[in-house]
Amino acid sequence: MADKKVLLGMDRFLALEWANYALDLFLSSDDEEKNYELLSNQLKKEISGIESARKTSIQLKRLWLTEKNGKQDLRSIAKEIINNRTVVNYSIFHLGMAINVFPIFYETCNKIGTLSKSHQYLNRQIIIRRVSETFANPTSIPRIVNRVIQTLVDWRFLLVNEDSLLVKQVNLEDKEISSWFVFSLMKASNCQEMTIPDLLSNPNKMGINLVDIRSHINQSNIIKINRDTFGSEIISVIKVR
Repeated sequence: MADKKVLLGMDRFLALEWANYALDLFLSSDDEEKNYELLSNQLKKEISGIESARKTSIQLKRLWLTEKNGKQDLRSIAKEIINNRTVVNYSIFHLGMAINVFPIFYETCNKIGTLSKSHQYLNRQIIIRRVSETFANPTSIPRIVNRVIQTLVDWRFLLVNEDSLLVKQVNLEDKEISSWFVFSLMKASNCQEMTIPDLLSNPNKMGINLVDIRSHINQSNIIKINRDTFGSEIISVIKVR
């Protein structure tokens, strides 16, 4: 049973407000234990049920407040980018981290992105069924996928239209944030290289439009574009911290 929990990664709704608070704690201090204590105390005030508040705190800790899951390079670069700006929408950073930290989040975004290529309005039950096919224990999947969908709605990557879901179109125009997000997509896919067409068709970015991405990557210090012997544009990682 413990293996199943690790495999899925999350089973709670992660409100944008709570995720933002966890990220703010990460930005302000490197004291992991103190940050988690502050997060836990805050969520106890906002979530009814001690166990529910505890589990939500743990999952937000996995997102931003731990150095133990091999994602610290993404967090460190995100911190540098955010600290160099006066106003930042944190949602894109939460998404990039979530598809790396939570396997069920990755699969749900993947299926949403894939389905949205051929359907404007998405059926929740079809998404659940597609995700269920990926995991060995389907009985717990519907509830958890619903939590992921609820989270994506709150993070403003999905819209609810009566009984259907609609992928929200988001233009990502900041060059450093764009490069970070591309890096997060590559890391989530466990690849050091990715072609431009594969990036542009990557279902995990859902409705995110990478505006002027070639120019942004050419100015990046974490990824770059080269051409292979066949002339294809290949994105590769040049700096991992």
